Amino acid sequence: MLLPKKNPSPKENQAGGHLIVTSKSVVTRTSFCCCNQGRKSWVFAHSLTLAVLLSAVVSHASDNPANRKAPAAEAFAAWVKRQGTPPTGSLTNAQALAAGLELARARAIELRSLMETDPQAFAGKAMSAIERSQLPAQLQPFVEQRVKGRGSFSVLCVFPKPEETGPATAPTHRGGYAFEAVIDGLKYRAFVYGPWRNQQTVSDAEIDGIALGDAIVLGDSTTPTSKAALASSLPATLLPPPAPTRCST
Repeated sequence: MLLPKKNPSPKENQAGGHLIVTSKSVVTRTSFCCCNQGRKSWVFAHSLTLAVLLSAVVSHASDNPANRKAPAAEAFAAWVKRQGTPPTGSLTNAQALAAGLELARARAIELRSLMETDPQAFAGKAMSAIERSQLPAQLQPFVEQRVKGRGSFSVLCVFPKPEETGPATAPTHRGGYAFEAVIDGLKYRAFVYGPWRNQQTVSDAEIDGIALGDAIVLGDSTTPTSKAALASSLPATLLPPPAPTRCST
């Protein structure tokens, strides 16, 4: 009598310690495991790519001058907003005025440092002329303002002092070029960006910038060199007339 042949179980098909898979259930389970591992690998790779992209976006945002943090400037802006715009009678209150004056001083120190490290970021955070005019007179000297007039622009070479030439101070010495502007007789230490980085010394020109104390930022206005190049390319009929001369009698 012939007995029906029984399908061997996984345990009956072991040779040399290795499992020979013949059961359909084992094959199905093994295929699911492989697919599951593949899905996990894809999810991990996708998550890693997304993390890299988010890191790049955050890095780009932090490098953007408009996104640079200025806590004192933000605190002063919040104080001004609380007082109302245009300013109400609360701005003349002694206690509120004292708080605003303290915040304005802290803001001036913060933005003065920003002028030197990142002039373009300073220009982006500068208060408009209308906003400045609405502040109490006691606060306005601590707030930047637009300055425009005729004067000179100088490019200066900065050399280290004798006591700063040692190896201990050389890495931190800020040598190179410095800039100076004289506008309507007032001298400013200038910080430049944009086309003003390539501007050479000029003795008489129209200069337009944003000043805070004895310093000024130049970068969002046309340079004297650009104005001169534009004037030289215009026909003589479009040039401004020469200044009238005085005749002696």
